[in-house]
Amino acid sequence: KLSVGDGFSVASSDAATKNITLTTIAQLDSSERIFAVRNTQLRQNDSLYMKEMSQSELMLKNYGTGKTYDLSLDQRSGFGQQLFENFSLALQANSTHTIVPNWTNLGLPISIFIDLGNNGTIDDTLIVGNTLGVDDRDVTEIPKEYSLAQSYPNPFNPSTRIEYALPHPSHVRLTVYNVLGQLVATLVDEERPAGRFAAEWTGSNVSSGVYFYKLEANSIQGNKTFGLIRKMILMK
Repeated sequence: KLSVGDGFSVASSDAATKNITLTTIAQLDSSERIFAVRNTQLRQNDSLYMKEMSQSELMLKNYGTGKTYDLSLDQRSGFGQQLFENFSLALQANSTHTIVPNWTNLGLPISIFIDLGNNGTIDDTLIVGNTLGVDDRDVTEIPKEYSLAQSYPNPFNPSTRIEYALPHPSHVRLTVYNVLGQLVATLVDEERPAGRFAAEWTGSNVSSGVYFYKLEANSIQGNKTFGLIRKMILMK
């Protein structure tokens, strides 16, 4: 039985034990985060509840017997992919795991807060590492085309991150303008190799409002050019 509402739950009244996988996806402006709980057991009269919280954390609530699960995290965007895996994590009977990944670097260990009794208290904390090799965690590759992502967060206060991709070594100029077309900041003005990059802009010295960021990239070989402008909103 599957119930969908604020999160979703699965339950079984069948005497046969089921081996199941639960997956949920958090959609961000320029990326997605996939949470997967794999190879966990659903026994007779067991129920599992799963909820993604604030696009960054996962709640897994067990109403039933103790079990194990494999945890898989996958962050994807036009600028690459990061992976995290850990196997055979113990989920006690009638308990909750709140999984808090480090999305800036999935190569680092993550925290799992444990609530024994499903009563809203944190009774223990588990720190688990990434069992994937370094080559598996970061599967980024040279981009096939120039691109400029939507800044994140947007709206923002006080800073936002701007990501861009270069398929060729290029001279890059990344600038910020106000609604009057006046230059507010120059974030990048230099040669960069092919790859994926990010810059951060902090608007602490300017007023709230709409701003535009512009990427100009000229291939050092001289045969490719790219230009694009995107909008962002500073809210103080």
